[in-house]
Amino acid sequence: MRCLTSGIKGTVVASSSLTSLDGLENLSSVNRTLTIQSNEMLTSMEGLTGLTSIGRYLKINNNDALTNLDGLENLVSVGRKLELRNNDLLINLDGLAGLTSMGGLIIDNNDALTSLTGLENLVSLGNYHLVIKNNDALTSLDG
Repeated sequence: MRCLTSGIKGTVVASSSLTSLDGLENLSSVNRTLTIQSNEMLTSMEGLTGLTSIGRYLKINNNDALTNLDGLENLVSVGRKLELRNNDLLINLDGLAGLTSMGGLIIDNNDALTSLTGLENLVSLGNYHLVIKNNDALTSLDG
């Protein structure tokens, strides 16, 4: 994969058979949507360490081996909505520690998620949905 050096003014979709996000380290922003979905071997978000903002949506869905969101620590804002759905092995949200604002949040059907730790610095949630449901191992909203 070619190394990107700044922002993308459109939409990025990373799906199917990715095992890593290497090569995206210098990506600083996505104007519209970043979708990372249906990657059976992807275990983390390492490779997105330079990402600081997403204009509209961040969708991380159906990544069967994803255990954490490490690599997103520098992400500060998601304009409209962050979706985390059907990531069966996702255990925490620690990689989102830098996130301070987003329009909305959906955390749905992440069977191994035990806490919302990582969202402590979130100070602004906009006018979109706040949905936390069907996360079988989640016993507290601390974080």
